[in-house]
Amino acid sequence: MGGVWYTGHVMPIFRNYKQIATTELRKQALQIIESGIKAVDPFQAVLKKTSLVGDSLSIDDTVVNLRKFKRVFFVGIGKASNSAAAAIEHLLGSKLTRGISLDVEKRRLRKIVSLRGDHPFPTERNVEATNRIKELLSNLRANDLVITAISGGGSALLCSLPKATCAEEKLITQIFFERGANIEEINTVRKHLSDLKGGGLAKLAYPATVVSLIFSDTPGCALDTVASGPTLLDSTSIKDARALIKEYRLPEMEFMETLKDKKYFRRVKNILMVCNMDALSAMYACALNFGFKAVMCGNCLAGEAAELGKWLAQKVRPGQALIGGGETVVTIKGKGRGGRNQELVLGALPYLGKESVLVSLDSDGIDNTDAAGAIADNESLKKAKRFGLDYKHYLRYNDSYSFFKKMDDLVFTGPTGTNIADLMVILSA
Repeated sequence: MGGVWYTGHVMPIFRNYKQIATTELRKQALQIIESGIKAVDPFQAVLKKTSLVGDSLSIDDTVVNLRKFKRVFFVGIGKASNSAAAAIEHLLGSKLTRGISLDVEKRRLRKIVSLRGDHPFPTERNVEATNRIKELLSNLRANDLVITAISGGGSALLCSLPKATCAEEKLITQIFFERGANIEEINTVRKHLSDLKGGGLAKLAYPATVVSLIFSDTPGCALDTVASGPTLLDSTSIKDARALIKEYRLPEMEFMETLKDKKYFRRVKNILMVCNMDALSAMYACALNFGFKAVMCGNCLAGEAAELGKWLAQKVRPGQALIGGGETVVTIKGKGRGGRNQELVLGALPYLGKESVLVSLDSDGIDNTDAAGAIADNESLKKAKRFGLDYKHYLRYNDSYSFFKKMDDLVFTGPTGTNIADLMVILSA
């Protein structure tokens, strides 16, 4: 077979680098962000934390004796799935029986079938792909091993809804987004609409042994919220889901309780592979190398995007680099186009001090648009005025994409092959 298989990041991630890297400070900010993205490349993360010596498979602190298993399967779900799948193929070779990778893009793999699904909302294509996974994991035996790769984006991609339709889940997810719900709240409801989320995948694979590699995109590196926790015992209940439906004034739904029987999880091992903090640590080191006094703001930054942007701009001091991650929300009031990272930068615009620059982007490269995020500096407000752009108008109508497109300050990466929530850096010279 000809062709080149995926082997990790080899190219600069910014597609419009020359357009946005117009000052030395901007170049430094972009390089800091890039160091964070490269630090959480799933392909490299798997190879770093996993080794195979004979029949002994070591994943972090977990050792699996492959001699005990007749068959070895792989199931990947989420935006890091293809990259992780390529690494598992590289590692296991002929010891891998077969597998499926469900991602937002198709990629050529050797033994694992790559399926493309849609995001951020469930579709019939996702249902069909999920059915393929269910077929693969049906009728497994105790001497089978399943290696899963679970990552951000999986909640929409893994779509099995016994008591609802794709259109119904799309509607409630959309309303949740518009009303500023956080990812834990959204996924609590998603878990109670699905027979695979909230531990359901573990039951499907039972009695096989499951080793689940988790690439966390959630605040605090939580595992049970990633892709709505398909291989973890769920701590939420129908009561929690119903309370959220009531709080956000959503249409009534028919829920199902998530799996509570612990027997289905005794042969499951969940392992954190990478999370937002890994990216932030790399960004912190990069900022220090540039001579900045690096300040870690944490990996659980949340709240309204524009307000967080304002806070970051007001907090930074000369000589500092503020490093942060997390996932903000945008309460939709207008009918514009944008994403939470673009809105964050727009909210910071009037507060950016002398010789400062702010970059915020979604690590998966998709900030609710084809842009990953945005960049702005202390000259951006003056430039906007020259262009006749009123930032307040664009903020009021949640139209950050249109604003930064006219400013040539959108950041484009395309899909990065990873997803560990949002990354932010603000520099002050």
